[in-house]
Amino acid sequence: MLLCAVFGIPAEQAVALSLVKRAADLALGVPGLVGWQLLGWEHLMPNYSQGARLRREPVSPRPRDP
Repeated sequence: MLLCAVFGIPAEQAVALSLVKRAADLALGVPGLVGWQLLGWEHLMPNYSQGARLRREPVSPRPRDP
């Protein structure tokens, strides 16, 4: 608002301009964040219907040398 006041733009129009700028950021940012979260969700919550491919067999320790 201070910068708009320097250029002679009224406070009401400065607030409206700020809200329009923030709306554009939200319109692009929120879907991007949701998509990023969905891509990461697959790593956090694997699909257990795939069965044995996701199961890990326990690793037996190496025998010690005498």
